Amino acid sequence: MNSISQSEISKIDELFETYYETGEYPAVDKDIVSRIIDVKPNNMVKFEIEEVYERYIEYLKLLDSLDKDKLKHYLSTLKNVDIIDNQVLEGEDSFLINLYSNVEKKHALDSIVKKDKLSDSLLKQTHQLLLKGTTSEELSTGDYRDNNRRFVGTYKNGVRNIHFLPLHTKNIEYAMKDFLEYYNQKETNIDNLFLKPIKIHGMIGALQVFNDGNTRLGRLLQNAKIYRQTNKLLGTKYDNPTVYLTRSYQPCRRDYREKIDELAINPSEEIVNSWMLFNLRRAEEEIYVNSNRIEKMKTLR
Repeated sequence: MNSISQSEISKIDELFETYYETGEYPAVDKDIVSRIIDVKPNNMVKFEIEEVYERYIEYLKLLDSLDKDKLKHYLSTLKNVDIIDNQVLEGEDSFLINLYSNVEKKHALDSIVKKDKLSDSLLKQTHQLLLKGTTSEELSTGDYRDNNRRFVGTYKNGVRNIHFLPLHTKNIEYAMKDFLEYYNQKETNIDNLFLKPIKIHGMIGALQVFNDGNTRLGRLLQNAKIYRQTNKLLGTKYDNPTVYLTRSYQPCRRDYREKIDELAINPSEEIVNSWMLFNLRRAEEEIYVNSNRIEKMKTLR
């Protein structure tokens, strides 16, 4: 394959700068983080929060009914499965990812799951670990995007179908400062046990601050944050996350992508609530599946 010359790259850069300047395509706004934070749950979301919370408490009771060894094995298996699921959702080969995860001593989830604070450098390190051993590994530089020639959409037969433009590189530092402040704020509101991780997931998916792997990073952060807030808000001491929502996105992958696109383009009150409701329903589904798994596990000798 012929490499692209520097002059051709410069032309592409100029073209995309024109897109940003003219508004020919929707672009992520630099204030998207604060706009998502400010949205309060509507009545439908509040109702779903109660349903998910009640089901989650019952699920945790089932977990606590397991003996120590079974609980450890169960949580370890959940984590190993999610490491694969999170990559497969992006089209990675499950066999190769499983093979890689068996020989790799440290995974992206392990780097943040036990930490309450997330720094800029730790986020970048986590992203780089997340893409190791994947087809996108070469796109992980250990830093944020340094150019604006990327877009979210499709590219077929030389034709760009642009859904939206990621956050402009000049605004990444500004937006990520807001993001990290929000991520690190201590929570006391039990409703945010799930809502805050869901918002964090949506922010990362919409911002597109890395060259690739943004949505899988968003899912990883969501799962890790649900775990930390379970221990903090409920006073539990689980060694690993008790629930991962990754698998629940696979049957509705198209809807999932569309929700992120909507959030990136217009994080209005209606759109953000729709995102929260969508993810709460995924949480309810996954908690239900996991509860059934425990019941079956109890019958194993």
